[in-house]
Amino acid sequence: MSDTEQLIKTMDQLNSLIKQLVECCQSQQPQYIAFEIEKIKTDDEDKALRDGIQLLNVSPLIDNNPRQLYQVLASWKQFYKADGYSTKFVDRLPGIVVITENCQMIKTLVDKINRTKDIIANIVRNGRDQYERHKFIHDTFNFIMTEQVYRHIHYFEHEVSNAWFNWARRPVPKTYSIEQALEMLEEQFNRPKYFIAEKDWQLMITAAINDVNSGTFDYIQQLKDYRVLPTIELQYINEDNIKKRKKSNATTPVILLGQNNKTLPKFSNLKPYINKNKDQAIKLRTNKTMINPYLKLVGVKTIS
Repeated sequence: MSDTEQLIKTMDQLNSLIKQLVECCQSQQPQYIAFEIEKIKTDDEDKALRDGIQLLNVSPLIDNNPRQLYQVLASWKQFYKADGYSTKFVDRLPGIVVITENCQMIKTLVDKINRTKDIIANIVRNGRDQYERHKFIHDTFNFIMTEQVYRHIHYFEHEVSNAWFNWARRPVPKTYSIEQALEMLEEQFNRPKYFIAEKDWQLMITAAINDVNSGTFDYIQQLKDYRVLPTIELQYINEDNIKKRKKSNATTPVILLGQNNKTLPKFSNLKPYINKNKDQAIKLRTNKTMINPYLKLVGVKTIS
């Protein structure tokens, strides 16, 4: 069996397992709270890549609404972007779903789903570099969001008394000498990303090489994604009767299996994201110039 055939077969298995999970949870009419986060539109993606995300509105998805319940549960299988929205930013729908029936079945399904996701990731990554992985999976499933396929679904077995939703923002740059930056760009020349036509990509890389080689900059930085991450923190009592907290990124709803009844824990709403570092970002631009927003390549002039 070829890698492509194996990938298609395993993806079918994943979709079947997630369908079972959604139907099993939906049949219980569980209580839930979740937060729909504003998505980045295609028209706004260049600005968001260049300047970082400045604002994201948030809409609560309230309990006791059957249509919204399905929307929350279906986020576990949301592997594609809707038309008109950027494919360069993954979707996240933080929340909690209280499950009190068939808990062992739910655990078994989630464990199988997560193993299947790992198998898919291994098929894609096996013997391929980053560019080859991207091309392989997108040749098989056009416009799929691989990070959304790979992310695990999580359940929590302790009884939770409180849940807090918040935001984290984690930019970390990588620094290149001029020579290292030129070498990196030359490697990228024949490796178009983001569905950009090969000719357009090569023209863009050539322009970036010229900028790097212009003598204007002392060194180059490649910004890591300004990852605007929703987070969830759960408060619970452990086996030793000690109050503990667990904090993690919130990508899709967490399944709570340890509640004594169907009641949601106390929770804080996720507020809209507002970039509080805008003034600092403007100040940094006095000695930094965006060379290429797709590669997040920035030229830096040392301030004496």
